Amino acid sequence: GIASDIPKYDAIKPGLPSPDMPTTAPALVVWAYAFGTRAGDAYLITLTGPQGQIFTERVQMEKPQALSFRATGRKRKSAPYPAGPYTAEVRLMRGPTELGRQSLSITLTP
Repeated sequence: GIASDIPKYDAIKPGLPSPDMPTTAPALVVWAYAFGTRAGDAYLITLTGPQGQIFTERVQMEKPQALSFRATGRKRKSAPYPAGPYTAEVRLMRGPTELGRQSLSITLTP
């Protein structure tokens, strides 16, 4: 999902919507929720906006977890984000093998 801050774990379990947001959002946060992760698995989290890639983060899992939730993002500097489409992509990796991929797009409006 995509949010303007790190969502609470209880909110994402039933499926938190990722609504369009204003260009003045305080941050852009991409979050992921998965099951059956093992130590060494990693989330590859990418956010792309209308002017290109904003960030790519690799979040390594340190221990096995029946359910895992991770989030990463960037705070807005003083200027608003550019208006337009933003796409988050999360890939769950086990070594070089991709276990799953999910993407989601929202629109930032002035």
